[in-house]
This record gives sequence, structure tokens and C-alpha cells, in this order.
Amino acid sequence: MLTDSQTDRPTDRPTDRPSDRLTDRPAEMSDVDFRYNRLIQQIYESSSARVRIDGNLSGRTATRKGVRQGCVLSPMLFNIYSEFVMRQELDNWNGGITIGGSKISTLRFADYTTLIAASQEELVALLNVLEQHSAAYGLDREHDNHREIKSIGRCEVVQSFVYLGSLIDNSGSCENEIRRRIQQARVAMTKLTKI
Repeated sequence: MLTDSQTDRPTDRPTDRPSDRLTDRPAEMSDVDFRYNRLIQQIYESSSARVRIDGNLSGRTATRKGVRQGCVLSPMLFNIYSEFVMRQELDNWNGGITIGGSKISTLRFADYTTLIAASQEELVALLNVLEQHSAAYGLDREHDNHREIKSIGRCEVVQSFVYLGSLIDNSGSCENEIRRRIQQARVAMTKLTKI
């Protein structure tokens, strides 16, 4: 939770600064009943924070930005917000690849987003669209973690990388992933001690 003194710190995490737009226009962002949206707004409008330093507790300070840390709603609000922004970005996007008759331009899991394009130029265009719409909603995307098989300029070119626990390489084969998993199992087994 961010207090007045913390609002100017830089951050790249959408959960740290979901912007006032999240509670200003929640009905646009999901199919959740308006009454629940209003309840969520009221929770965040009246939130405050206290800081403990060396055992001393400060007075209450109004929270101007952020989500309630530890609140069970925070992950859900992040997902609603992120999905809304992605839909806005990709509504008119015709790029991506076709698998089984369906057009796919992103894979999303938790706070990981993988952009998928048929060409380098298309990937650059998709990244630019993503950045423009994200900035409009107060999200700053991290570029330090961008990795891809072919170069698109500012991204690091790699032969392989681990994504969600699996090794992805430019050959499209799973042979290296199988070898890696066998090696991990071998290392784990050698660490076991006799009972």
C-alpha cells in the first residue's frame, strides 16, 4: 500500500500502481455487477495506512495510490485490470499465428504475457500497440525481461530461455528440455541421503 510519501517512487509492477482508473470505471472493465463494483470502490476510497518504525506506530495517512497489500481482492483486481487493458489493445489486432483455426497473438499466465507474431515487423507493431495502451492506463511494462528467438532491436537475442519452468529453444524441439529435466532429477537424487 502506498502512502503520500511513497507515491513518487518508480515502479514497473501493475499491482503497485493500478491507477485511479481501476476504481473510477470498474463497470467498463468487467461483467461484475455494478453493486459489487461500487462496494470495491468504497473499500479503496476509504483506505488508509499506518507505518511502524522501531515499534512506534504513525498516525493514519490516506492512501492515494495502490492496492491493499494482503487483500484477497488484489490479485482479482489485477487480473480484471490486466485483462481489460489487453482486450482494449487487441480488439482490432489482426496479427498473430493461426493454430487449429484460431488466431493467437498472446499467451497470458498470471502476470506473464507472451506476444506471438508471424514476423519480426508484426512483433514490433504488437509491442508498440501494447506499450501505448498500457501507458494510457498507468501500466509500465518491463523491458528487462524481454527475450525472443529473433532480434527486434532492443530485445536480447537468445538461442533458448526458460519460460514458466520449460526450456524454449529456437529449434522447436523438446529434446533439450528433456535433457535438462533429466539432469535436474539426477542432481536432486544425488542430494538425497540414505535413511
